[in-house]
Amino acid sequence: MGRSFDTALKKILDVIIRIWHHLDREKNEQRKKIMTQRTITRADIADSIYTELGFSHADSFKLIEQILSNIIGALEKGETVKISKFATFIPHAKRERVGRNPKTGETYAITPRTVVSFKASNTLKDALKGSEK
Repeated sequence: MGRSFDTALKKILDVIIRIWHHLDREKNEQRKKIMTQRTITRADIADSIYTELGFSHADSFKLIEQILSNIIGALEKGETVKISKFATFIPHAKRERVGRNPKTGETYAITPRTVVSFKASNTLKDALKGSEK
C-alpha cells in the first residue's frame, strides 16, 4: 500500500485543491451578486476523483472514507496529521474548567475534551490569496 497509496493520496489532494479553487472562483463571482457560500461535500470530492482519476464511483467513495477514517483515527490517538501542501490538524487536550451561565450566573463544570485545530499550509494560503484577486 506504501508508494502507490502515497501517489494516489497526492493526486486526490491535488483534485481537492483544484475543486476548492474552482468552487472558490465560482463563490467569488457569486459573492459579488449575493453573499452566499457553497460547501464541498464528500460526494463532490468523490465525483471529482471519479471524473479526474478514473476510479469508479464506489471506489471513489471508499477512498474518501478510508482517508477520512485514517485521519480521524490518528487524531483520536492524539497524533498530529500533516497533509503537505494542504494543512496540519493538531489535537489539543482541554482540561476541565468552570463555566458560567451568563443569564443566571450559575456556575457549572465544563468536562475535559479534545479539540482539533486546523493550520493551513503556506501553499494553501498562497492559493487562497491568489483566488481573492
